[in-house]
Amino acid sequence: MAYKLLTTHQFEKDLKRCKKRGLPMDKLKEVINELVTKGKVPTQFRPHLLHGNRDGQWECHIQPDWLLIWNRTTQN
Repeated sequence: MAYKLLTTHQFEKDLKRCKKRGLPMDKLKEVINELVTKGKVPTQFRPHLLHGNRDGQWECHIQPDWLLIWNRTTQN
């Protein structure tokens, strides 16, 4: 099942900053590709559900200090 990827303005700004810092975009592309095609992230990126202010959102570690946060929503 293929999923639809929607990004926020903040994501676009952060992506630009990450590119400028020389972070490995291939890792980010790998994670996003897995999310879009399979709906889940490989365990090597330690995906987990968040709580508190970000309750219901998901997070994974692309690198130790580089995180990706996303929402899973269903469309009818």
